[in-house]
Amino acid sequence: MNSEMSGRGAETVRIASAEAVSAWLADNASLTESLLTNLSLENHGYSVEIVLRRITDRVGRLLEEESDVVIRLDAVEELSLLGSLNAVMVENPDRINWGLSEVSTVTLAPEGNAYRLHIRWEDDRKIEVLSHRVSMEASDSGGDSK
Repeated sequence: MNSEMSGRGAETVRIASAEAVSAWLADNASLTESLLTNLSLENHGYSVEIVLRRITDRVGRLLEEESDVVIRLDAVEELSLLGSLNAVMVENPDRINWGLSEVSTVTLAPEGNAYRLHIRWEDDRKIEVLSHRVSMEASDSGGDSK
């Protein structure tokens, strides 16, 4: 694991192995209550980049300063999104707010010679990505809570 100082006084943690990403996620409460802010295909679809905004610390207290976690999955074999939208959501997209992006857990597990990233919500909504390489960056402000 490499780290370097960023301009805001927080340390940016860079993790280059799937095993270390999985351990970091477990140590950070599987990013419970984080907000999914971006999912994008990169490098002509070879990679997927996912950005989650941390708003709580490891024990669920609001952070003084929100921070982003960027997970990069390379050599992607599979990408799946189950929206699990109800009829009200489908018929009233203007009523959708940040609550739809609040995830329950983010985990990473080995699967054959690859790794499966699981992003789950409290209902049936989920994202899964199967890839051969996983890395991430996260700002570690020391977990300061409000």
